[in-house]
Amino acid sequence: MAESDPGAASPVGLMPNPSAMLASIGRVQTAYFVEADTAKAFEGLLSDILSLTMSAYGFIGEVLHTSEGQPYLKTHAITNIAWDAATRRFYDENAPKGMEFFNLKTLFGHVLSSGEPVVANDPSHDPRRGGLPPGHPSLDAFLGIPIKIGREFVGMIGLANRHGGYSLGLVEALDPLVRTAGNLILARRVQHAKRDSEDLVKRLSLVASKTTNAVIITDAEGRAVWVNAGFERITGYSLAEILGCSPGSLLQGPDTDPESVAVIRQAVAEQRSC
Repeated sequence: MAESDPGAASPVGLMPNPSAMLASIGRVQTAYFVEADTAKAFEGLLSDILSLTMSAYGFIGEVLHTSEGQPYLKTHAITNIAWDAATRRFYDENAPKGMEFFNLKTLFGHVLSSGEPVVANDPSHDPRRGGLPPGHPSLDAFLGIPIKIGREFVGMIGLANRHGGYSLGLVEALDPLVRTAGNLILARRVQHAKRDSEDLVKRLSLVASKTTNAVIITDAEGRAVWVNAGFERITGYSLAEILGCSPGSLLQGPDTDPESVAVIRQAVAEQRSC
């Protein structure tokens, strides 16, 4: 169940304009799909949400987990509210790569712990508050919105200092933009997984090309698509000669041990070493 501050002031009744939200979604799609700029997409979405809700500052972040399974937040867009030289330097150094927040004993930490929206229109007296560091701008109202894809809790949006406060009705009104943020997080994860996979292939290719052992790569039908120099040296076959062939058709003969062939074929079929 979503939780709000029972002593909250009555929030401003104005809801975000649907046409303005559609325009925001269009800008996000252009930034991501046309310009291939994920950072710009997140920053633009946050800017639009702040404007539509008349909030002073906020963030959009992804929910990740420590090795112990503890949730924490990594920002993909965050308002610069630095108030002195030290915090300005910290922002400049950490905002581009994403700031990480682990303290769950805060208003946004309560969102991370519960997976539910948090409305706090009197934060200084809210039992879930975590306090503010010296010099931090005042926190007069807070709204934390979880971002979910299906049942998976993937991120959150935090907004602060809307005149008159926030409401759960505003959470419902912002749903199209919240879902857009979820799609951005999911797209970013797919993008990073693809990049990690490509990096792994490059590293494995380097190892395979440098080793003195024979290495052969086949397609799903078992036809050779690549061999390393070690294979060519040991077998006497070049890549051109074996390309598209079944390795067994060249490397096995009447004197090949059939039991060894059976063991290898079974291992390949089960995708395990032998």
